[in-house]
Amino acid sequence: MAQIPKRIEKETQKLETEPPPGVQAKPDPANYRYFHIVMAGPTGTPYEGGNYKMELFLPEGYPMEPPKVRFLTKIYHPNIDKLGRICLDVLKDKWSPALQIRTVLLSIQALLSTPEPSDPLDTNVADHFIKDRAGAELQGLFGALSGCCWSEKRF
Repeated sequence: MAQIPKRIEKETQKLETEPPPGVQAKPDPANYRYFHIVMAGPTGTPYEGGNYKMELFLPEGYPMEPPKVRFLTKIYHPNIDKLGRICLDVLKDKWSPALQIRTVLLSIQALLSTPEPSDPLDTNVADHFIKDRAGAELQGLFGALSGCCWSEKRF
């Protein structure tokens, strides 16, 4: 097995000893670059009460390239599409090697707390949020409580 880069080793240890609140992040035993994530829906949001499975993969270019993250659990959110892909600046043009896995996970929690329908990945959901915020949030709550999942196909 290949040597685990020090940066990834340190971040993995920190995730195990000091996980972000409401987040479980476990490296895959067969691939140290692949993480199984479970994130609790933030309190006071339509996602509260839900546990969301995600996958996080660190590309060969990490930390110069951002991690690839997607939801495996179905979620009704304007910045997350039906494939679980996430529209988040730190996963794209605002990525910096100074950021860490923990930072990314906290940013995703913040996105769940504050959807951005003006910068959507799913325009239908965004339109719903803009035209009927209460109805869209109710749809998000229903999804959080139903626990439906997308296919768990890896990257």
